[in-house]
Amino acid sequence: MKVITGIISCVFFTFCCPMKNNETNSKINKNGIVEKQDFKNCPSDGHCTISIIKNKKIVIQKDEINGIYYTLEDNETNSILKYTYLKQGHKDALDDNYTEDVIIPFEHTKTNLELKDAELKGKNILFGKHCYCKDEAGYYVIEKGKLFLSIKEDSYLLKFDFEVSNITQKISSIDVTF
Repeated sequence: MKVITGIISCVFFTFCCPMKNNETNSKINKNGIVEKQDFKNCPSDGHCTISIIKNKKIVIQKDEINGIYYTLEDNETNSILKYTYLKQGHKDALDDNYTEDVIIPFEHTKTNLELKDAELKGKNILFGKHCYCKDEAGYYVIEKGKLFLSIKEDSYLLKFDFEVSNITQKISSIDVTF
């Protein structure tokens, strides 16, 4: 009887005790999205997220009408930060959502990244606008702005002020620590 009670107790404790999270930064979920983050510059009519896509690099391509899109390739030395602003539309309207995202590739080996204006273009930093908005939806290479990224022991500080020519945008400044 003691053996059966002991086995039942072991099984009970195995399934009921919380398991440790093996990730180095507990704020980052298994999909790379930083959870429970307060964004200083997120527009109040939507919500923002930031995610880390590890061991990937951006490859920018153009379609038949000269529009930009990107693909991701495996790369041991690079990762990508993706900042996203989402404004939910009406449930009954299929094309009523509005999204902007900023895609920032960076190298793991560097602890600081500081870029300004022309230096941004060579780094394939992208701004995406996704909506039912004629002549503005799509991806754009960011060529004007000031970027500062600091990485210290799985802690990130991102400050980015930027402009994208010839389109309207809700996000033009990112200031987040995670």
